Amino acid sequence: MTDSQFDCILRIIVDTISPDESVSESELRNQVENICNLASLFLRDSSIKNISEEIKDELFQKASEKVYIDWEPLIGIYDKRTRLAPWFESSISKPKRYYWNRYKEFLLKKKAWTQKQVEELDRISTLVIDQAGNPNSDTAWNRYGLVIGEVQSGKTANYTAFCNKAADAGYDVIIILAGISEALRFQTQTRLDMEFAGRETGSTVGNSGQFRPTGVGLYTKTQRSPANCTSANSDFNINLLEGQQFSLKGWRESTFFVLKKNVKVLENVVTWLTRNNEVGSTGRIEKTLLLIDDESDNASQNTRGQDCDPTKTNGWVRKILNQFTRSSYMAITATPFANIFVDPDVDDEDLGAGLFPKDYLFKLSKPSNYIGVKEIFGDNPKLENVLIEINLEQIEGTKENPGILPLSHKKDDELESLPDDLYDALRYFLLSNAIFDREEKEKHQRLLHRSMLINISRFIIKHNEITTLINEWLIQAKADINNYASQAGLYSDNVDSGELYELHRIWNCFFTKPESSWIDLAMNYLSESIQSIEAVPVNQNRLAKEALDFELATKKNESHRYVFIGGFALARGLTLEGLIVSYFYRRTGCYDTLLQMGRWFGYRPNYSNYVKIWTSRDLMDSYRDLACEVLPDLYSQIETMNETELSPIDFGLMIRNDVSSLEITARNKMRASRDYMHPCVIAGHLVETPRLINNKSIISQNNLAVYKFLATVLPNAQHVDTKYGTEGLFWKGISGHDVASLVKQFRVHPWHLSFQSEALAEYIIENEITDWDLYIAGNQNPSEDKKGSKIQQISIKGIDSCINPFPRDMDLNEQNGNMLRVSGSKLKVGSGAMARIGLSESQYKDVKKKHQRKNLSDSMLLNVRGRRPLLIIYPLKMLFENELDGEETKNFEYIFALGLGFPGDKSQSIKKQYKVNLVKARELFAEEEDDE
Repeated sequence: MTDSQFDCILRIIVDTISPDESVSESELRNQVENICNLASLFLRDSSIKNISEEIKDELFQKASEKVYIDWEPLIGIYDKRTRLAPWFESSISKPKRYYWNRYKEFLLKKKAWTQKQVEELDRISTLVIDQAGNPNSDTAWNRYGLVIGEVQSGKTANYTAFCNKAADAGYDVIIILAGISEALRFQTQTRLDMEFAGRETGSTVGNSGQFRPTGVGLYTKTQRSPANCTSANSDFNINLLEGQQFSLKGWRESTFFVLKKNVKVLENVVTWLTRNNEVGSTGRIEKTLLLIDDESDNASQNTRGQDCDPTKTNGWVRKILNQFTRSSYMAITATPFANIFVDPDVDDEDLGAGLFPKDYLFKLSKPSNYIGVKEIFGDNPKLENVLIEINLEQIEGTKENPGILPLSHKKDDELESLPDDLYDALRYFLLSNAIFDREEKEKHQRLLHRSMLINISRFIIKHNEITTLINEWLIQAKADINNYASQAGLYSDNVDSGELYELHRIWNCFFTKPESSWIDLAMNYLSESIQSIEAVPVNQNRLAKEALDFELATKKNESHRYVFIGGFALARGLTLEGLIVSYFYRRTGCYDTLLQMGRWFGYRPNYSNYVKIWTSRDLMDSYRDLACEVLPDLYSQIETMNETELSPIDFGLMIRNDVSSLEITARNKMRASRDYMHPCVIAGHLVETPRLINNKSIISQNNLAVYKFLATVLPNAQHVDTKYGTEGLFWKGISGHDVASLVKQFRVHPWHLSFQSEALAEYIIENEITDWDLYIAGNQNPSEDKKGSKIQQISIKGIDSCINPFPRDMDLNEQNGNMLRVSGSKLKVGSGAMARIGLSESQYKDVKKKHQRKNLSDSMLLNVRGRRPLLIIYPLKMLFENELDGEETKNFEYIFALGLGFPGDKSQSIKKQYKVNLVKARELFAEEEDDE
């Protein structure tokens, strides 16, 4: 069976399963069996009758990878005042979606996407383009938004979809800012030529040149295409366009640019716009612009102080936007740290507004087959045995022996050799190529392009020196393989066979297959598979540009097999197809740079178990901080924004800045930020939850978390029949881990800063606060509601006794209708001296005697030697003065609130350090004023 026949059968298996259909493994196996039985008919090849069980298993495995993909929910956050009603679906009928329709066909037929994947992209891109702005609106508008996606997770596919739909909708101009390097701009241009323009731009600009269809252009009979003002071979060139007398006026299709973030380039674009295009009465071009800023946290943001002129790049980007009466700025990034710290108040008559995403923010959904920082460095990594610690002693050196290439090296330091483990990484890469060639022949498993990344210096001269050393080594390795591999049985363990001996050593280190498998690989595949491998420095040279042109190589069915050496150019947006091996040792002071340097994140179909990363223990720990602390904290805040329906301008964001020695981002990008030491836990205080979220789904989740907690802890807890002034129920001996789990799941309003669930749970675990008391609070006597009716006792799931719930006046915060306040502006859940619970009579008398006061504060009652920590669960009967305030929660008989009492002196506090943006700073100050 040929590869094309195999692919055809696989496509039919996947296509016969509806995107909405849930398919079990046994049903999928039956589908594979049925399609295989009919294969000879639809392939029109009578020789394919009895397909082997091995091929059927392979078909099942590959079909599973496509069918069983799920997505995390897309998060969309909007400014209620400027949120746009959906318009794309209703105003552009499906037959008129020329650009989107051919892109969809391209994804299905050329890229082999499933219908489910395409439908998900269709849904997401429509939601985003709806908020970018309707180009057919007559009124002037300027929109600003942010789209967050994880590193190498498919952001380019998403904004390519945005471009296609923007062209269908009638946007006149589409500008993509593609990073600061020509390598990235070139990759982006060739990708959009294929997946948006549908024609090769080559060196032509405007509407000149012969129409040479490519990519999406092959999926339509009509030769419609956007005009290009940049090309694969050239960034924006004002002389070329003016020489053609090209302008926006007479062109019916969209015009698109793919630009580097280069000051002169951006300045020339503004010059061309103002010099060659008509302006209206407003002094601006009366057309629509969509500006997509890829890697928007890099170079675009203003890094100067408030009293200074903005940076030149930031100024020219804003000036481009300000040339149009209707413009939409869409920031795209995986590391939105710098975007978060943009000053939201900046505006200028000449430059326009700053780039704060005031109108919308989207967190793109992540598919289950994506491999990111969490999947490699998290607590429960999806991939195992990926990380290999480098030999620091050799690379950094000792007092006696200088290192080969320490972090502190200078560009003129002599470099005569490379670390031994770097050569081992190279050997592993050579072996992987041979293995993939064998699997391509024996199985229908093809990896066309194979890449290795080396990032160990920031100096271009060092990249060139490393490249030379590796290419010299490759020449010797290829010679050794040519000389000895055909007799691998004799020479594999003979040190005189040079690199054959070393490759056999690496085989034994990393592969568990039998020796016969090695002999077959060495004799039949190794020599040919490594012949085309060479090292290339990723800087501004022709060879790197050719090596990175994976699109052209794919079109020619040529396999690119390269070792890429670079520094910053390898750290932002660049895609290395088939990246198998990474050797990474760099000094970086910022989380965002560290995350962007991880080019190994992304999708690794069929070869994820071969991926290896050589790096240092310190860098592994820093990535783990990102995976387990920094990013989850940020994403949790974004989810809370979504649940509480707060807009970007109303909800501030803060980023943990105390989990390692790294900064969040470059300090000049954080000029508009503030340091904030956030009090997560205060010993000697009873921390309650008087600010809840007015959302029935979240309240249901809170109630369910309490039920599950009680079901877990009560069977093993000690029930004590004692009273503390209320008719509650009391237990001893509750596990701190169980308390932390409940606290982590319990959702409160984000403006209630003293109860940060994640931080509190973390503090309980880290400080081993265990052996808790549990009290379910009940009112001593039945109370009455607002109408004078008696409030009935309630029965809580898992508890035999009935109790009287606490009646509490509830209202919604005037500033934020999603905040459900317990006891209104008093913000109090329990009654006085609830912290007494858990103290014995003698302890209570000692506290009264010590302080000589009738009314004891919580801190006095908690600062008692030997007392246990206290968890109070309050069942609350909600009473609303304004019935409309209770509309969302009217079906709840009762809801829960929590109280946590931490023993100790109230002067002891545990705080965590954050960087907060200006919006968050104002929010914090407002909270301080409210608390007075």
